[in-house]
Amino acid sequence: MWLAMTEAAGGVSLSLREYGRYLREQLKGLDGQSAFLGQTTFERIHSPLTGYGHGWGVARDAQLGRVSQHNGSNGNHFSVALVMRDQRRALAISCNCYSVKAVADIETFAGQLALRASRSK
Repeated sequence: MWLAMTEAAGGVSLSLREYGRYLREQLKGLDGQSAFLGQTTFERIHSPLTGYGHGWGVARDAQLGRVSQHNGSNGNHFSVALVMRDQRRALAISCNCYSVKAVADIETFAGQLALRASRSK
């Protein structure tokens, strides 16, 4: 029974513009600037329990600092998001494709974009 509580609650459908707003709100919340939730709540969401926060994979990258990552798919489309707290940047990539190779390629591309953005800061 407890395992069922760790599974996804269901799907979320939103435009990339809305997803961008959501990711900006994550950054604002981590800075204590959100009108929705307190900074402590955002800190908890983006803190690792065992490498995974509350809905976010959380890690520390040598170049990017603290990074939260989330991905998802409906079986036909795939999206990945990165919140790079120390860089004060976030990015999302979405593709109308889904396969093991597509997922790997998109996650690699997201990492390349994140590193490129950190160098241009």
